[in-house]
Amino acid sequence: MAWVYNPSRAGYETIVTVGGSRDLLLRNGVITFNDGGTDRRFGSAIGNNTWHHVAIVYDGTTLRAYLNGALRATPRAVVLGVAIGAVQIGASIYGSTNVDFFGGRIDEVRIQPGALTQAEIQNVMNTPLAP
Repeated sequence: MAWVYNPSRAGYETIVTVGGSRDLLLRNGVITFNDGGTDRRFGSAIGNNTWHHVAIVYDGTTLRAYLNGALRATPRAVVLGVAIGAVQIGASIYGSTNVDFFGGRIDEVRIQPGALTQAEIQNVMNTPLAP
């Protein structure tokens, strides 16, 4: 999950990637999760030029997206293997190249162990990180 401020609706803007095969991104402004082969889009484009809290939660069978603490679109049944490798913020890892750079600002990226509930996401969203 992360706070994002996006001034555009570019084709692919990666928020965070894990191992080059798990990407949380905005695709034309739409919250999207890519598993290395399939884009799963959640809802319509988010507003530009304002801060939004975005989160993706996977509980082992279902992928859910949240925007500003509210469930975004229909959860998706999916089976994902283990993702290993580097965590990178603001660009996707493609082999040894960085691509799909985020054109705005990203703040307070958090990767949690385990699947958070909606109430837990809202709590995290409303609790700033201490400096």
